[in-house]
Amino acid sequence: MKIIRRTAMYICLIVCVAACKKKDDSPAARLKGKWKAMREAFDMNGDYVPNANEFEELGSMEIYMVFNGDGTGVVQQGLPAESEPMTYSFTNGNAGLHITYPRLAEMFDLDIQSLSSSDAVLRIADTSSTGQLSFAWLYLKKQ
Repeated sequence: MKIIRRTAMYICLIVCVAACKKKDDSPAARLKGKWKAMREAFDMNGDYVPNANEFEELGSMEIYMVFNGDGTGVVQQGLPAESEPMTYSFTNGNAGLHITYPRLAEMFDLDIQSLSSSDAVLRIADTSSTGQLSFAWLYLKKQ
């Protein structure tokens, strides 16, 4: 009887351990949710990367980005909030984001500088009509 009880106990233990879900720590899982833009930084020459204390507060400007798990989302800006639907996909081995605003027919490619479950830094590159490369960094905080 002790052998049967002990065997049943081991089987229950194995089933419980095997049934535990592992936390999804993929970039898609970390990005999913509502993010508030907190600070920004600019480089008009494209030749340097700002450190954390060089980011400027956005002040009264309210910008939120919502990333759904299905590759859709919305950007909300201003008070009252104006919403713009978007789609997104990961690029460059999850090191980049391709964002499309279908209604505006605009697309942006962003580099993911850092992404945790609570903070993100995205870099946006822009080339002017004269060929000048500039960058903007956006620091986001998950809400």
